[in-house]
Amino acid sequence: GMEIMILFGAISAGINIILGPTFIPSFFCWSIYMSLMAPASLMWPWDILLNEAGFYGIFLVNNEPPHPVVAFAYRWLIFRVMFGFGKLKFMGSTENDRLYIQTFFTAQPMPSFSGYYLQKLPQIFHKIGLLFFWIAEIPTPFTYLAWGWVRWMGAFVTIALQLTIHISGNFGFFNILTAVLCIPLMDTGAHITTIFHPLVLLFPLSLMCLAFNTWMNLSWYHWPTLKFLDPFRKLHRVLQPFTIINCYGVSP
Repeated sequence: GMEIMILFGAISAGINIILGPTFIPSFFCWSIYMSLMAPASLMWPWDILLNEAGFYGIFLVNNEPPHPVVAFAYRWLIFRVMFGFGKLKFMGSTENDRLYIQTFFTAQPMPSFSGYYLQKLPQIFHKIGLLFFWIAEIPTPFTYLAWGWVRWMGAFVTIALQLTIHISGNFGFFNILTAVLCIPLMDTGAHITTIFHPLVLLFPLSLMCLAFNTWMNLSWYHWPTLKFLDPFRKLHRVLQPFTIINCYGVSP
């Protein structure tokens, strides 16, 4: 039953940790987690992010550099996550939202003791914090698609934001996972030298997803107003049960 699946998944993950990523253990880890998403209602951004990142892990080979397309897929994934949250957070914002951070500290899923005390800091602290959020979620994601030291700068800003959120609140593994996804950004020499890889087929679909938020993952491709996208919608509808192409952004 469920216990056997979890145990088998843990063993597969352990093999990958000890021996390095290989196809069969990585595939088992992803397929087991993916099979639990619908029954356990694992549709929050952190759930679908772990599933999508795990799917790309299938294409990693132990002791070998990742394929250029796989490396780009991870950079593109964290871009969609960070920019997705940023666009939803700042779209339509006004001067009345300058103290958003003050509310954020106490409105998180599981506020922490540190968040309680941070919420009481002077207003200037919260205004500067909001500016940092904007920098980290709007312009910074574009550095992920650059090269050289620019990627390092983007990784540093993103990891700093994730650590700050993790200290002040509790989003489970979400902030840790997002910080870990910054590791591919530190390979400053990686760039696409070939497009011959099956993951290339997913990029146009994920580009369309960039316009929407997490709650539209199960609905947007059914909208009649998007009929001109029918070929992509049909392909997306086929792939949707596997949750390997997602929209990100949930917290305004």
